[in-house]
Amino acid sequence: MARELFIPHRFRAHTRALVDHANTIIAEYQAQGFRLTLRQLFYQFVSRDLLENIQKQYRTLQRTLVNGRNAGEIDWDEIEDRERVMQRWAFFRNPAERLEAAARSYREDPWAGQRYRPEVWIEKEALVGVIEAICHEYRVPYLAHKGGNSASAMYEAGKRFADIISQGQIPLVLHLADHDPTGVFMTEDTEERLALYAGQDIEVRRIALTMAQVRRYQPPANFVKEKDKRTPDYVRRFPHPSVLGARRSEPDRHRQSYPRRGDGVDRAAKAAEGATPGEAQPQAY
Repeated sequence: MARELFIPHRFRAHTRALVDHANTIIAEYQAQGFRLTLRQLFYQFVSRDLLENIQKQYRTLQRTLVNGRNAGEIDWDEIEDRERVMQRWAFFRNPAERLEAAARSYREDPWAGQRYRPEVWIEKEALVGVIEAICHEYRVPYLAHKGGNSASAMYEAGKRFADIISQGQIPLVLHLADHDPTGVFMTEDTEERLALYAGQDIEVRRIALTMAQVRRYQPPANFVKEKDKRTPDYVRRFPHPSVLGARRSEPDRHRQSYPRRGDGVDRAAKAAEGATPGEAQPQAY
């Protein structure tokens, strides 16, 4: 716990309630081993109908959290900033210390000789904390592509996957993105561009957010953006004009979609892949 009093603050009833709700949510995820970002915490407020998903409400929560932490009401250690990370140099007192560090970091590749060589790609940088523990556990590379992926990143991935295929393995991208016009397009566009740069088809398996997960967990929805040029096609495929965001689901529910055992992601990913687009209509919650 790191609650420190720097600036006393008298909270009004509304902001006092926000502080109390924030501490409740933080404690829930702390028990699961998660540290939330400001945006993740905001999405939890939205999913619980405590705040509206608008910029004004986001700013209100942001100010309240600053005041709450400065006033010693909210734990500093349980909210993290993934965007502003200090890059540090590693130093060693002697060569022996360096050798000890090298020995601790030595790892053999558990995916060598497996049928599949998976990677996990996620749309939102804010959700990396949800996937990194399981990816570290199973030594699976992961990427937050922050919306639409860059041409450079796609080219490099295509060449990387072509090399994997040449070594007798099957590359597989496990993809997590919002269920909205852009998010659905993103999965399909990723598969098309990887095929272009790899020179052959690459499977991009969408594991979140899927319609099977929507039916099971019933996350809250937003209306689609009418100005999005992809909206007409999205509405034709998913007739109800709502948007379902992966960011709104609980982190542990995403974690349940990831590979859990041994000979690659084959068995687990098949169980997690859920419904294909167009299988059912999204509902507003």
